[in-house]
Amino acid sequence: MAEESAPILRITGVSKSFRRNPVLRKVSVQAKAGQVIGLLGRNGTGKTTLFRLIHDLLDPDEGTIEVYGTRLDRSGRVRAVTGHVPDRPQFHVRWTPREVLRWRARVIPGFDLERAGRWASGLGLDLDKKWWRPSVGQASKLAWVCACAHLPKLVLLDEPTNGLDHTAREFALSVLLPELRATGAAVIIANHHMAEVAPLLTQLWLLRDQSLREVNSDFAQGRIRASALVSDYSRVPACLPPPIRRDGRYTVWLLNEVELAQLSESSCVVGLAREPASTEEQMTELLRDLEASCETALT
Repeated sequence: MAEESAPILRITGVSKSFRRNPVLRKVSVQAKAGQVIGLLGRNGTGKTTLFRLIHDLLDPDEGTIEVYGTRLDRSGRVRAVTGHVPDRPQFHVRWTPREVLRWRARVIPGFDLERAGRWASGLGLDLDKKWWRPSVGQASKLAWVCACAHLPKLVLLDEPTNGLDHTAREFALSVLLPELRATGAAVIIANHHMAEVAPLLTQLWLLRDQSLREVNSDFAQGRIRASALVSDYSRVPACLPPPIRRDGRYTVWLLNEVELAQLSESSCVVGLAREPASTEEQMTELLRDLEASCETALT
């Protein structure tokens, strides 16, 4: 068992190729207890491959991966302390969800059927309905419960809201994920709709050009929520970032001190107010900047 101060996930110099096509090169990164990390990257950049490596479903070509003090060796031992919601979950179509959960309880130490039932109810999953052709949403709901009912130390979520209805999405993000984080789990999320999990994120990883880099986690510093009535939009300084909200003439930006001074000096706003930006606003803005940088790299 790992020491409390040790990272839950430690990746060191990991590379992976398929048919001589490199997907990951010399990736080194760590995840700590309680972190909720957003994994950002374009389609095909290796996010799913990284998750499969961490969940001990693939071997790296080089480098090492340790989860909760255990070095991965394709034995599957690590799955007792990890949970994985894949982007396309699949289950035995002749079993009911309850039968799937009972099987899971037999093979995964600490898998709690009572907790699984409570979470299934919150997600709106009928445990006794036999599946012939489960919908994407049904499979996703069951994947959440299968991945998390043993309170894993590391949770990997690959497009976790795919197919979920509004009620299930709200339960997963506002109840289930916070419960996991409260246990000290580290959570890594890859999601096309990353803004919907922005309030939960404490860190961002950017995967691009076969490499992974950590984005500075002090994203809540240095930005100001500036709001005002704009008298003449043609005079708004072109150097300002796009507003985060615009309702008629009322406009809200996230600005640094220099940008705020430029806006004030432009004499095109009335009633300029400033206040600290919320963590959600900061993360949403940071996500937009990073996604824009990904787009620019492709053009």
